[in-house]
Amino acid sequence: MDNNRRLSLNFHQTFIPERRYLSILLDKIDKPLFLSDSDLANLTSIPMGITSGKLPATLAYAKGMGLVKVTTDKQRSISLTPLGELVKTEDPYLQEELTQWILHLELCKKSNGAELWYQVFNICFKSFNRSFNIDQLEKLLEQLIYKKKRNIIGPLLRTYAEDSALSLVDIVEVDKNNSDQYLINSPPLLDSFGYYYGYLLISLWEETDIKSDNQVTITSLNEKTEIIDQLNFNSRQFETLLLNIESLGLIDIDKQMSPWILIKKSTKENILKKIYDLL
Repeated sequence: MDNNRRLSLNFHQTFIPERRYLSILLDKIDKPLFLSDSDLANLTSIPMGITSGKLPATLAYAKGMGLVKVTTDKQRSISLTPLGELVKTEDPYLQEELTQWILHLELCKKSNGAELWYQVFNICFKSFNRSFNIDQLEKLLEQLIYKKKRNIIGPLLRTYAEDSALSLVDIVEVDKNNSDQYLINSPPLLDSFGYYYGYLLISLWEETDIKSDNQVTITSLNEKTEIIDQLNFNSRQFETLLLNIESLGLIDIDKQMSPWILIKKSTKENILKKIYDLL
């Protein structure tokens, strides 16, 4: 089952996610807002063009990053998600490395991230041996989406190169020995990220058709969520991650079974408020 609610391939309109605009957006949403794009632009001072602009792209990024919820029932409503409320409180300027990794990984989610991020980081990267060039990436992406799209890869790569965006996330970096090549990295296995990884694991679990099951094998969970691809981990890295999550009391692991069986001990709501506790 693939309940795809991902943002469209060109949602970014060639703009990168600028932290200052995302921060302003979080700051201004202190209650549900019922505003048009032009009214929201006036409230936030985020530029709004005639046919496009940074405001629609910023709002879409914030939605894909799990920070805001946008509903269009009769009148559009914009509100903060519980994750958005937490980030607004703990890191309002989105300066922490943990925050920037959260925003990246939320964009990569199979269920409701962004199509381009999902295709590139979860799908394309499996075909590359730790490095790629833009031509390789564009050709593979064309094959996956069955159409040629121009100017969509550039903003994605610039997101991780520019200080105004998510430069603390070194998921891709230019190869120092070959400037035409990009190297692929994985998120850091830091103890301080443990609660977020636990939150990610449980929230992905609860978004599937096995959400009511308190036990699941690693294999089954990954088949339904693609969490290992989302994290760009190998099996050993993922097992290390699970052991860290277990040490926090969020899951139990039956290691006598192969594959391991995970037993859920907490909920995403209970874990959410602890995400920044270990920094």
